[in-house]
Amino acid sequence: MKTSKLILSAAAFVLLAGLSITNAQRPSKEQSFRPLPIESTHFEGVKSADGMPGFDMDKEEAAFGYTFLGQTSGAYPGSLTLSLNLTPRELKPGVENTIKSGSWTLPVYYKNESTSEYVGSLYGTITKGTINWDDPTSAQIFLELDVAGGTEKFEGRTGSATFVGRVFVDEKTSKTTLSGDLMITLSDPCSACNE
Repeated sequence: MKTSKLILSAAAFVLLAGLSITNAQRPSKEQSFRPLPIESTHFEGVKSADGMPGFDMDKEEAAFGYTFLGQTSGAYPGSLTLSLNLTPRELKPGVENTIKSGSWTLPVYYKNESTSEYVGSLYGTITKGTINWDDPTSAQIFLELDVAGGTEKFEGRTGSATFVGRVFVDEKTSKTTLSGDLMITLSDPCSACNE
């Protein structure tokens, strides 16, 4: 008799524990987004604007709208614009440039056989970053970005991103290029999360 009571008690405990785990794994009704995987996009671009000189909130010399424009490939093929607000004003060796803010846009084009079809854009702000010069012609760049929203296929999407790359300066032509990888994590609107 005692053995059967113990078996019934153990079975009831396992059943209750299983229900608790199942309920804990279900999204709450307040949860309306689920994270998607991190997706990598490669960028190759050139400096398109030196930025407007000025002073930031800390009264430091700054460049507003120091801009790179180029092509992306990978998860989000298209045309990326990165507009940086940085101090000090000039990119030069021996100085660490601090990116305090900025903005970015990425119109995305998926290829269909011989043509490219516009499917929507992602956009957001650059929240912070640095440019560290290794030598007179090369620097490492790191940016943290937020995804504020999107259009068409990406409407309602938000998220975050990081950009890691290198700035190169051609001493002969004084052309400044940027190459790196944009790692994007989006939140997907999830109607099933409210069920």
